[in-house]
Amino acid sequence: MLDGIKTGKVAKIFGVASKTIVAWVDRFPELFSPEANAENSKYRSFMSNDMFLLNTIQKERANGTSWDVIGLKLEADELNTDMPVESAN
Repeated sequence: MLDGIKTGKVAKIFGVASKTIVAWVDRFPELFSPEANAENSKYRSFMSNDMFLLNTIQKERANGTSWDVIGLKLEADELNTDMPVESAN
């Protein structure tokens, strides 16, 4: 997987809107990289671990998992690394 993926491509990979990706990062900013939080840029850029975090959020939300439980899983580094096929491109 490549590092430095922009928000639009990430949204396409996960089949959600760009604003959804931003909302997920903004919900758990302390867990995402400075690049994903756009700390030193006006554009977000996602690294491999950021992608695993987003993948975990997407899968857990699809299963109806509450935000509190998702936060606990992310903090415990219980990440779903079974990425969508699109991410390999």
